[in-house]
Amino acid sequence: MGGTHDAFSLSDTAVPIRDVNGLSRDGEGNYYIGCGGSSSIQVFDREGTFLRRFCIPTYKAGSASFSWKLEGDTLRVYTYRGPARLTVEGTRVTESETYPDGSALEAAMEADGLSACGGGRSGTGADGSHLRLDLLGRLRVTEPDGTRRTLSLEAPHFPPPFPFCWGMALVGIVGMLLLLGRAAGSLSGPGGKKRREGLDNSRHIG
Repeated sequence: MGGTHDAFSLSDTAVPIRDVNGLSRDGEGNYYIGCGGSSSIQVFDREGTFLRRFCIPTYKAGSASFSWKLEGDTLRVYTYRGPARLTVEGTRVTESETYPDGSALEAAMEADGLSACGGGRSGTGADGSHLRLDLLGRLRVTEPDGTRRTLSLEAPHFPPPFPFCWGMALVGIVGMLLLLGRAAGSLSGPGGKKRREGLDNSRHIG
């Protein structure tokens, strides 16, 4: 489900969206989301229903392991495994071009308007719509006319997103510190002083 792939392939299984690597939308309204954590590009319809997943050949998982661009019905993928550029029409690779080294690959990416650091959590559709994936995995779409909508994507949500885990851990730590602060305050106040004196007297009597 995750990691790397030796060759380009097509999968009918959705995976959790990790290390987001760019978003786009084609002319039919289907959404493409690059997933560095699974070295793949997942495709969802206009309602967020999963359609397919393109498995990209890479050496390692991560948001910078490959770059991609959607123009019309043509998907161009640049990967360091090769290094190569794969041209995908529909669901199959129709052209493959290799490069002598990583520097040549990155130069080709730059010439195609792409970054070697990956696509990030936002992108644009073929019609100019703005797309953004929030930290809870919801797709937020702003249409060209300004209309906004939020889609829940048909993709697994376990384990939860990494930022969410950190957020929950931080909430737990802050809660514990508050409890400890209250406990310390109760001991240092008037009531706490009386309790300490009573404890000292009981020890003295004993």
